[in-house]
Amino acid sequence: MNSLNEAAAGTLDPSFGDNGVVDLVSDGDRSVRHSILALSNGKLIYANGDHTDWQNTLKLRRVNANGFFDASFGESGAVTLHIGWSTAPRFGLFSYPADKFLIKGTHLSEDGQRDMVFARLDFDGRIDTTFGTDGFVRIEPYDLICPGTAKPKNEHTGKSLTPAINYIGGSVCVQPDGKILVAHSGVRDAEDRNSGLVFRLMPDGSVDKTFNGAGVLLIELNGVNAESNEAISIALQKDGAFLVCGAFVVGTTVSSYVIRYKENGELDSSFNNGRPVIITDPGFEMTAAATLSVRESDGEIVVVGAAYEKWNATPSSETPWIAVLSTEGSFRPSFNNGTPLFARVLPAKSWWRNCAWQEDTILVSGSVVARYLLSGSLDTSFNEKGWNAHRNSYEDMVVTNDRKLVLIGQSSLLRYLT
Repeated sequence: MNSLNEAAAGTLDPSFGDNGVVDLVSDGDRSVRHSILALSNGKLIYANGDHTDWQNTLKLRRVNANGFFDASFGESGAVTLHIGWSTAPRFGLFSYPADKFLIKGTHLSEDGQRDMVFARLDFDGRIDTTFGTDGFVRIEPYDLICPGTAKPKNEHTGKSLTPAINYIGGSVCVQPDGKILVAHSGVRDAEDRNSGLVFRLMPDGSVDKTFNGAGVLLIELNGVNAESNEAISIALQKDGAFLVCGAFVVGTTVSSYVIRYKENGELDSSFNNGRPVIITDPGFEMTAAATLSVRESDGEIVVVGAAYEKWNATPSSETPWIAVLSTEGSFRPSFNNGTPLFARVLPAKSWWRNCAWQEDTILVSGSVVARYLLSGSLDTSFNEKGWNAHRNSYEDMVVTNDRKLVLIGQSSLLRYLT
């Protein structure tokens, strides 16, 4: 990194779009949650749900490295998918080997059933018909647990453990062999208790029955008397083991957890002695996880989220938090004296939704974008104060091969120098 880039770290990249900003295209009267994917050739693909006449369609567009829209992508620069996202446009984009990518979304049926829908496409926007049925896979989570058994008919009365309920950006990771690990918020039993789950798909989109002996595992938190839990984010480590983070409830307190499993779906007892790492703070009724990231060089883990003073249906007064763990599951002693960092960047309510490692610093985004040192202090070489903000909050975040930081919000793409 040269001195010019170091001085400019945390500022918008003038070589991208209009001084670092690209306004997003919407074909409807409003757009919903967005996701972004960085391609190996420097281009970007982004997704948004366009709402028109009470219908939501998933639109994909490709952006060149300079920020200009790529008209050669799909049909006239866009790919439209009509696959049941008409009432629940929640989705994420995920890299896949052989110049392909995955989409994970949620379909909401008339009876309230939330099924997962997956699609696989190539970088030019063509559907990969070797995946699932004509390129699409639909998963009903209860069928994974009890195939052929009717879903419990109880009415859900509990509160969600995850305020960022629409965010599914960190819930998929792909193994080197092309198998797909998916974390799902979970299923409820007849007593309205929720258990998060993880399942694995084969490269052709079928459920991998060799995973945990059934293709799926339910999250169980040893040593914790949890009434319910949810799985939110999943990340792969070099040895094939994978980490899951989420939230659980005991009484009136929601806390977050991190747990590790072996490649075959068996609980990894070498990680924190087989128990979940718990992230909580007595000053908050709710400590909700958002996503986690693994440092490639040594397997260290960063987890981020938001904490709330009160656990309400619509929580407010958010305080963002960051926790850094060793690969064995202990809190990193040098980061905030070995404890999670609960601290607002701005006086107003704020939160973290995304995180990524950058050598010996941590990038986070949500209400703002910021960079932290491994001591837990803001990195003041990043925009001179450690953080930056532009218009609205950030929905998704990627780091490109040339170390640029790209974020997507409700109305724009932004690229920052790092």
